[in-house]
Amino acid sequence: MKKLIGLASVLVLAACSQAEAPAAEDTTADTESVEAAVVAGGSGVYEVATEDGRMAQTIMLEDGTYTDKDPDGNVVETGTYTTADSKTCFDPEGDEEAYCYINGEIGPDGSFSTTREGEEESITVKRVGDAPAE
Repeated sequence: MKKLIGLASVLVLAACSQAEAPAAEDTTADTESVEAAVVAGGSGVYEVATEDGRMAQTIMLEDGTYTDKDPDGNVVETGTYTTADSKTCFDPEGDEEAYCYINGEIGPDGSFSTTREGEEESITVKRVGDAPAE
């Protein structure tokens, strides 16, 4: 579960299911701001579907910290993140090793595919909002 939610950390997750895109909604204007947030700072709230289809969440703050939550809202991982080019790296608190995801292009609805380094399977992550105030 940590591994799955870790990327929702954008940026941060590895699982075999993908989130479905919502019904047709014109959010094309948001694409540039979403891309800027993911590449430049990464801050925001991101969701990814778990294996049972429920949504896990990663909250990435502007100060470079993140929190991963399971579908029930329980915190499962916290740490720091960095972004560069199309790559987001997470460094969890404690003894866990840091890991990175390589992010694909951001779609009109704010979703993108991402693949954890060293793995082949990608997942779909979607930015669903701005990061809360610190």
